[in-house]
Amino acid sequence: MSPSGAPAVVVEDLTAGYNGMAVVHDLSITADFGTVTALLGANGAGKTTTLLAIAGSLRPMGGRIFVMGRSIERRACHQVVRMGLSMVPETRGLVYEMTVGENLRLHIKRRARQRADEMFDLFPPLRGLGSRRAGLLSGGEQQMLALACAISAGGRTLLIDELSHGLAPIVVETLLPTVQTLARERGIAVVLVEQHVDAALRVADFVYVLNRGRVVMAGSSADIGDRSEVVEASYLGLNTDPVA
Repeated sequence: MSPSGAPAVVVEDLTAGYNGMAVVHDLSITADFGTVTALLGANGAGKTTTLLAIAGSLRPMGGRIFVMGRSIERRACHQVVRMGLSMVPETRGLVYEMTVGENLRLHIKRRARQRADEMFDLFPPLRGLGSRRAGLLSGGEQQMLALACAISAGGRTLLIDELSHGLAPIVVETLLPTVQTLARERGIAVVLVEQHVDAALRVADFVYVLNRGRVVMAGSSADIGDRSEVVEASYLGLNTDPVA
């Protein structure tokens, strides 16, 4: 838990969108330390919008967001980062002209060599690639580096947008268990947006299913897996009743 005993992330009645047009409506979610919380839904369901609002990159149109018990209202993105939150965007957020080592050093603030060694232990394929430019890495290696950079910043809350984007299924099957390990062994709160439903359900502790900007179902991964018809309907964009 945070020093205040609060969950890692609490979103209450969030309404958010772009250019005055709401994409997310009255959305409420909670993410606890030591767990993986997955947001599932079709493209346009509001998953990325929710992450951007939590990260402070998108100012909400309504509702409240708390990170480690503290409101992020009127806080800029870099201030939310200082509160202990990191994000891996769908674009991975790397400086592709810089090397693997240089990208890591941008995020490591203290004990740089020790922290870099920890990241290479966590992502063995990156070991030996410290002098290679990020732009020359494979998609899987880039995603590993993006995760390593986010973790190196030392935050206790990690937002991941579309981990599997552009990756082969075999790579996804390797990376997702690592995310689960991060949560359970390091006590990090992970909020994961993922299109691969089955893969997400295998590593998530709690799941929210979004459809047209609203939570239509919430529960443990086992509960959600038993109601596959609602998940399928949300991905097809069909009308589903929001959770009470």
